[in-house]
Amino acid sequence: MGSSRLVVCDLGGVLIQYSWERATAAWAAAASVDAVPAEAASYDSVWNAFEVDAIDERRFFEHLRRRCGHDIDHESLVAGWNDIYIGVNAEVAALLVELRDAGLRLVAATNTNLPHQCEWSRRFAEDLDVFSTIYSSCEMKERKPDPEFFERILTAEGLAPEEAVFIDDLEEKIRGAERVGIRSIHFTGAADLWIRLRQLGVVVDAGTGPVGVGRGVAGAICRRPDGARHRR
Repeated sequence: MGSSRLVVCDLGGVLIQYSWERATAAWAAAASVDAVPAEAASYDSVWNAFEVDAIDERRFFEHLRRRCGHDIDHESLVAGWNDIYIGVNAEVAALLVELRDAGLRLVAATNTNLPHQCEWSRRFAEDLDVFSTIYSSCEMKERKPDPEFFERILTAEGLAPEEAVFIDDLEEKIRGAERVGIRSIHFTGAADLWIRLRQLGVVVDAGTGPVGVGRGVAGAICRRPDGARHRR
């Protein structure tokens, strides 16, 4: 098994917590109704196109207004769209800092769109600083789980698939990374993530791992590949 030099981490559902119920509640309030259809916050081909910057914001939000089924003004649609973010998973944030400080290079890989990218990059700037680079679908014009998305990250980082580990909360995205040979971890929580990192040899645990919300990683020793240097 090759030494891991790169940790590729998803944002939403791993480091950043969010809920689409916040958006649908905001849109319902703007329309003065009890609820909008659940499909308003579900992926479709137009949404996917928006995440690779293939359509502009005007067309996307017109599509979203139709899905809501009510004549909601543009400002309220955008406000609800950007209100999905709850906060940062403190345990994951602490674990990532431990990995970064031990010499591993960390990058983020996220399916997102320009309005969301502006929102989370502003709100969570301090926690996102742990990543040397953020690879976003709207800038790359590719989405997870497409193999090309992961191949472009490996090319940009100058690494082979076996030198990387990918973390995501969705199994579909995991399978995409594995198709190009990247070892992957299906995220279900910080404690399980610690265990899986140990199993893959990314970390050698000299302590107990994460204990309690916000306690982070206890007694962690992370492997440094010979000659590896943390690049910002």
